[in-house]
Amino acid sequence: MNHVRSIIGTHASRTTRLFATRLRSGALRTTVAASALAAVVVLPLMAQDEEAEAPVIRADTAQLKERDQKDLAKHIAEYYEARAASEGVLEAREELEDRIAAIAKREKIDDLLSLASDWEAALRLSKDFKSSPSGKGRLKEEMLDGVYGDEITYYVHGPKNYKNTEPVPVLIIVPDAQQKIEDDLRNDWIEEGIGIEDEYVIVCPKMPGATDNWTQMGSKGRPGGVDRILQVFKRIKSDWNVDGERVFLCGVEDGVPAALRIAALYPDRFAGVIGISGDPEALSIDNFANVPLFLVSGSTNATQMGRDAEARGWDHIETPATASSAEILAWMQSKTRRAHPTEIYYRPLETFGRDAYWLRVEGASERSTDPENPVDPWVHAVADRSTNTVTIEGADVRGVVLFYSDRVLDLDRPVTVKIGGVTHQHVVDRSLEFMLERARNTGDAGRAYFGQRPFDFPEVATTATDEGAGE
Repeated sequence: MNHVRSIIGTHASRTTRLFATRLRSGALRTTVAASALAAVVVLPLMAQDEEAEAPVIRADTAQLKERDQKDLAKHIAEYYEARAASEGVLEAREELEDRIAAIAKREKIDDLLSLASDWEAALRLSKDFKSSPSGKGRLKEEMLDGVYGDEITYYVHGPKNYKNTEPVPVLIIVPDAQQKIEDDLRNDWIEEGIGIEDEYVIVCPKMPGATDNWTQMGSKGRPGGVDRILQVFKRIKSDWNVDGERVFLCGVEDGVPAALRIAALYPDRFAGVIGISGDPEALSIDNFANVPLFLVSGSTNATQMGRDAEARGWDHIETPATASSAEILAWMQSKTRRAHPTEIYYRPLETFGRDAYWLRVEGASERSTDPENPVDPWVHAVADRSTNTVTIEGADVRGVVLFYSDRVLDLDRPVTVKIGGVTHQHVVDRSLEFMLERARNTGDAGRAYFGQRPFDFPEVATTATDEGAGE
């Protein structure tokens, strides 16, 4: 066939940002400008009868064969290697684009970037891991240099039959201040006989000396518990093939507030949070709208969170009086991360920008309980795929950034965003480069996004129509 067209979804008229297009090995290559957030797949124009036979695409279900996912993964890995070496980046990206075009042509798919589930699988497969990481089959003490100049000690134990090609769930334990970590890990978890030692990577960091700092991010000379746990988690993800859909936090006594605080700051990273014999801070349950909680033997604040959840009709925040290790394990085994919710509640706990699933809150005002001038920033966002509409309300925040995926919206159709009464309509151009760079920066292969767009809360409701996305 001699005719070609650039296809972004089903909208052939969308603006593209190509600085070069040329034939190679019978397939069109598209090279995307480095600053662009738009990407295209260039395919041969199919006859009408061929188009009628094209498969129905579902972003939340794998459509490609495993060999194609592995093929894409190989080229993703080569692209990341080139990025790390600052050499051969353009060539690596072009090779990946060639494979995209070839697979899309063979499978009769207009835009391969619409297959979010397949790209998430390819991102996971693109990573290599040690066959025998530290802690495999035995409890091991490890150290790493913290970002604030402190030395961080942590303990890790993983399944003895671990295979680096198979993702493994993780349990991060935030200990009590009085715990003897090594002994308690053995007695309460590893040698308890419930089987968790054969299924999970169990990791526990030594926390800073002052418990008041455990719920803080920390700074130079003043290490915080939040960043310490995140740094240890980052190391675990680099050493082990972590199943990002099954990562759990467990706070024990003094560690409960820190565990809940981390999950409230980063709700999209965890499949659930356990609290044992401790009480969290007085937190709104908004940030746990999509995070299951299992607060065992809690006190006043834990009980209140359970009541608040019951009042909203939520059944995923549980506050049992007691629970055995086996019951806690069974609870974890029943949970996976809610990575792509259609509804997000988020109350920023810090003034700097924070991501929550497919939304980032920006310009949050500093919280104040002054009765004459209270400040309580919050955002509530709902994505309705049937109408391809996102509705956003909030207070005491400047605006939001939306991240786009076909798991949440149909990016082949125009998207409507209603924020504070103002309506915006636009077309989203899926971007390969944006997806690759965001996955690289976040380290989260389980949530592939293909574009972004900022929106400010307005003063007066109007209607705005614009073209393009991610600019």
